[in-house]
Amino acid sequence: MQEKKGLPAESSEQTTVVDVLDVAQEEAEEVSTSTNPQDEMYCGVPKAELFDTGIDGLNTEEAMSRLAKFGRNEVVSKKTHPLLKLLYRFAEPMAVMIWVAIIIEGVNQDWVNMIVLGVLQVLNAVVGWWEEFKAGNAVDALRAALKPEAIVKRDGAISSISAAELVPGDRVMLLAVDGIVTATGKHTFFGRTAALVGSVDEMGHFQKILLKIAFILIGISIVLLTVTLGYMLSKGGDVLDTIAFIVVLLVASVPIAMQVVCTATMALGCRKLAAEGAIVTRLSSIEELAGMDMLCSDKTGTLTLGKMELQDTEMASEGFDRGDIITHAALATKWKEPARDAIDALVFTTQTLIHVCI
Repeated sequence: MQEKKGLPAESSEQTTVVDVLDVAQEEAEEVSTSTNPQDEMYCGVPKAELFDTGIDGLNTEEAMSRLAKFGRNEVVSKKTHPLLKLLYRFAEPMAVMIWVAIIIEGVNQDWVNMIVLGVLQVLNAVVGWWEEFKAGNAVDALRAALKPEAIVKRDGAISSISAAELVPGDRVMLLAVDGIVTATGKHTFFGRTAALVGSVDEMGHFQKILLKIAFILIGISIVLLTVTLGYMLSKGGDVLDTIAFIVVLLVASVPIAMQVVCTATMALGCRKLAAEGAIVTRLSSIEELAGMDMLCSDKTGTLTLGKMELQDTEMASEGFDRGDIITHAALATKWKEPARDAIDALVFTTQTLIHVCI
């Protein structure tokens, strides 16, 4: 899995996106053919005025003005503050059982057991939180290193800038034609989609399994402890001694470190994947991806290496062989320039191998 393209209570992550209008299409059509006045505006500015960019592109002053007005070309997603994640560790089902045991030991004034349980509680929470925090830092570092750039024309000169600095009306240099940026950030199609997806906070499959196991074990433990408590009291046992014994059984019967061990294991896998150039947004997604039988994906490099390999060629007519097909494909690409995408790289590599074999 490899992707090479994303103190207040909440911080944010940014993903760079952009909508581009083909210049040839723009010259052939109006920017918008809708009769709805709202469709003729972009953030309160007429589209006809905003996208009427000359052949030399925007000037630097206008670009900076639009950047200040429309914001950076980034999709901001909510991210829970690390301290809140740490506090949440103390409210998980397993942690709640330990809190109950700590309270009981405190009532019995068994300070040694109370301190031991408290230390165990803190260690479980901190270790799990720290492993997840380090995995998140590795992903953030990779995302920062993979900031995309765009070739833009401003002040009549072509230059490379961070894609996050693109503004509506920018003239960008694409592979085949020039393009005019028609939307940035949250106003793009991707930005609107990301906002809808981000509003759904669904628990991962692996987390659901762990939570279900925890509730089952806790339920069984409560039933057994209740029966044990009733039996010992019916035999005339001391109440405090009985409660102390119940606490020991409670701590022994519940796998307190289950969540920590699972988190630490997935965090190690996340850091290893990050070293290979993969961006893992959720730790539980590692287990979910490993459980797949079949993955259908495009060739954008989102979940692949971004590399293609020619397996076979189908001939539409007689008189041509594999070498002819690859040669014509190579001539159709910009063979004087370095390969810009996976398809061009595939054609060049295959053509080179054919010549070497010949």
